[in-house]
Amino acid sequence: MYQPFAHLTPRGKPYDLPPLPNNEKRGKTMEKLTYEHIQSVIKTADYLQHGVLTVCVLTLRNGFTVTGESACLSLATYDAEIGRKIAFDNAVDKIWQLEGYLAKQRMYEATQRSET
Repeated sequence: MYQPFAHLTPRGKPYDLPPLPNNEKRGKTMEKLTYEHIQSVIKTADYLQHGVLTVCVLTLRNGFTVTGESACLSLATYDAEIGRKIAFDNAVDKIWQLEGYLAKQRMYEATQRSET
């Protein structure tokens, strides 16, 4: 498996984020933002290639689109599979940010409801 930055935490492990309240049980059960959750919000993945540039367009279940890109120095060393993987991973990183914001917003809203 290609891993360009071996020092980084491998994908698929939960990030050390504050737990999210589970709305069904009104905050009594907690969960973490996981790679499985990120995968579950992705509806489709489409790829575009232009020379050494690969673009991944992820369409989320709610219709929002997120893009990730990768580029190679030379067409002679370009590997389409690696380009797609890096572009996909870059797009997924953006989903982490969006889902992290949404999780924080849900936590904030839960504290506001409990204070009233």
